Amino acid sequence: MVRLDKTQGRRTTLHNKENDFAYWSRQSYEKRLDALDYLRDQYIRFKYDKRPGLQRVYTVTERKPR
Repeated sequence: MVRLDKTQGRRTTLHNKENDFAYWSRQSYEKRLDALDYLRDQYIRFKYDKRPGLQRVYTVTERKPR
């Protein structure tokens, strides 16, 4: 997973705010997907207080003797 570069942020006022759609339209699809994954991860951590992951499924089988 690629982390977002948080050092590229800028402070701005609401009156000088750049259009979000225009900003994200200029970004590569990899960077947009990384940002989406980052926001999704932050939301899940906030709402459920745990790290998202895949559910593990175990199946018990009996082996036949050879």
